Amino acid sequence: MSADAAALHDAARRFFAAPFDFIPLGDSPGFSGSRFARVEAGGAAWCLRRWPDRFAEGRLRAIHEVLTHSRTRGFTGVPALAATTDGETVVRRDGALFDAQGWLPGLPPGGDPGWMTHPPAGYGHRAPAGPVPNVVRPLPPARLIALATALARFHRVIGDLAATGGAVGLPVAPLAEQFVSLAASEGPDAAALEATVSRAGEEGGRIARRWLALLPRAVALAGAVLRAHPRAARAAATVCHGDLWAAHVFFDGPSFSGFIDFEGLARGSPALDLAQLILHFNGWAARGPVIRAYERERPLAAGDRAVLPAAAVLDLAGEAHWSLAALYGEGGQGPDTPAARRAHLTNLRALLGSLERIVAGLEGRREG
Repeated sequence: MSADAAALHDAARRFFAAPFDFIPLGDSPGFSGSRFARVEAGGAAWCLRRWPDRFAEGRLRAIHEVLTHSRTRGFTGVPALAATTDGETVVRRDGALFDAQGWLPGLPPGGDPGWMTHPPAGYGHRAPAGPVPNVVRPLPPARLIALATALARFHRVIGDLAATGGAVGLPVAPLAEQFVSLAASEGPDAAALEATVSRAGEEGGRIARRWLALLPRAVALAGAVLRAHPRAARAAATVCHGDLWAAHVFFDGPSFSGFIDFEGLARGSPALDLAQLILHFNGWAARGPVIRAYERERPLAAGDRAVLPAAAVLDLAGEAHWSLAALYGEGGQGPDTPAARRAHLTNLRALLGSLERIVAGLEGRREG
């Protein structure tokens, strides 16, 4: 047993009474640096996680406070937490943090049941090639509506926790601060990227050039929206998931069963999560049904609706900067694997239509 697996097994003994089945799953399929194992104990399955190095214990405890509060208030679309005999949901071992969250029924859209339940003998990793970026994955309309409804319920039941000063360890990320950070960041070197893109294949080069042409206009338009709605731009009263991708939502057949991976949990605008849900699944053209489904459970303030395009631009700019630098940047920024390259290209292709729609809409509004 490797040192990582041994540490996870030792943490499992703190959470679960023997006998239990322990299946090491290895590295995170994403980029967090976490380690995972599946534990089956007492007729239930659990996802045991070694959290990333330097992840603050106070932040993890705030995440647990949100999960516990959500389930107490009747929203079971988040995992249950295992506890030690003395009631602790966080175990510290050799400076690392561990927790165990209930394994949700079903799978994420396009999920790989082999990795999740039966890793190859002697090999615990999701894939030998390393981590791969999350990828846009359209949902059937019924699943998209179920997901939007669940997000609204999650935001609603957590609202009183945020309002009463709970979960103080979470980051605070209003849209206005995110925009300042985006504007202050160097981002990819557009001139250098242009030179590399010119040597790219026909489709990839065309898509990259379109992104490079549109991004400055989109960011300027987003800034104007946020300045026009300063209160909504500074809002941070909603506890947001912050990382809504297909890999982080589970469906049991046609039914939504829950959210996972709360490393991005933060206080911010509901527009942050709504923008991710729209963009990372069915695209900006689907925003109408998503917003209507959300508002049947939790009405949005006018300002929150107004800043939604700006929140979408912030998300798109972040994804584009990463993908363009990974694919066309210099100095070792390229993807490590063919799978990562395919994921970046897929996202640039899939998200471009949303960016074009948003820019057209904001420019039309400004001219009108």
